[in-house]
Amino acid sequence: MFTSRQVFPDTKLASLSNWLTLSYTLFLAGFFCIPNAVDLYKFYLVALLLPGIFIAGNTLWFLRKSALLHAILLYVGYMFTTSLWSIDFSPTELKRTFWISTSIIMFSLITVHIRHHYPNTYDGVLKTTCFLATIAAITSMVAWYSTNPFPWSRMEGISFMDNPNSIAFAYGFFTLLSFHYALKSETLRSRSLFVSISIVLMVSVLLTQSRAGTLATVAAVALLCIHKLGCKSIISMIAIFGALATAIYLVTPSDLLYHQIHRGLPFRPGIWETVAEQVSNAPIFGNGFQKELLVDEHGSASIANYAHNSMLATARDGGLVGLALHMAILIIALRRAIQAENSSMSSFYLSALLFGFIIMSIDKDQLIDRPRELWLFFWLPLAILLAEDFDTESHDSGHRNQQG
Repeated sequence: MFTSRQVFPDTKLASLSNWLTLSYTLFLAGFFCIPNAVDLYKFYLVALLLPGIFIAGNTLWFLRKSALLHAILLYVGYMFTTSLWSIDFSPTELKRTFWISTSIIMFSLITVHIRHHYPNTYDGVLKTTCFLATIAAITSMVAWYSTNPFPWSRMEGISFMDNPNSIAFAYGFFTLLSFHYALKSETLRSRSLFVSISIVLMVSVLLTQSRAGTLATVAAVALLCIHKLGCKSIISMIAIFGALATAIYLVTPSDLLYHQIHRGLPFRPGIWETVAEQVSNAPIFGNGFQKELLVDEHGSASIANYAHNSMLATARDGGLVGLALHMAILIIALRRAIQAENSSMSSFYLSALLFGFIIMSIDKDQLIDRPRELWLFFWLPLAILLAEDFDTESHDSGHRNQQG
């Protein structure tokens, strides 16, 4: 299924593009198998960020008119700058934020480079990652439930994303991507393979018992099918998901269902209220990216330190200015996704944006973070979408040269 020609560009093995492609593939795979997040970040800095500097200038030049890139750069740059007026300002944390911000931008540029110059290769990279994620999911199921009660316990992953929600978001995103390839496949063998991968990953999401992950995955896959198959598929999709929901309800113990429905619900409104109070303290420019550590009545770190809503977190740290830039990214990305009708990924973009929006609305905090699941379901789709702007600009440039 994955030939060497798919995974590597047809150039000398020692070339920069081949190195970036190989390192990029290993980096994505590392999200599912490397047990230490620091090790993955170190690998990224050495194997991708440093050599990526050599392709950054050309990629930035072709993306110079991209409204989406402008929005991303403004957001990342502004949020980094807000560190300077944080109440607990630390030069060490400022340096750390600079490198993370640079890493996110470079990750986007490397993605654009590979996706534009070697589109078939990049498809091979994503397909390979779907396959590796499935192996990791099966390994996680076996490893976790060999020592923990099934289905009562929330499955954790084998990588550094050991939190059930984190791994659910990663598996959920690749469930969506696998389903995209299943619908896109032209042969029964390929379609069956990616449907099987989607099912395994979806089961993994359900076993984490992550409500946000399950909701985002189901909603995004439904939108993908409707967009790809047309409005006539709405009734069939409702029937399929209705049957799936009924089956889950029938086989799941009632007290487990009750626990999952009510777990965590009382806490979020209180967290959002606390974060909203912080926003009101500095509504225009925010309290700064190096957020103040809140403590509860027992002197422990408060659960409100994690906003469970990335828009609120942005407003807390960057004020209304930061929130406006945050929303600008989402709006411009949505517009670009709608415009990309002729792209091979067109049916995937809108679904990926919906997936990310649902999770960011009920679970996440800061968007600028070291490589974690956020890079997979937020920064990665934006980077792939950026490649559409690169394609458009390079095509227009070539057309002008021909006319000249």
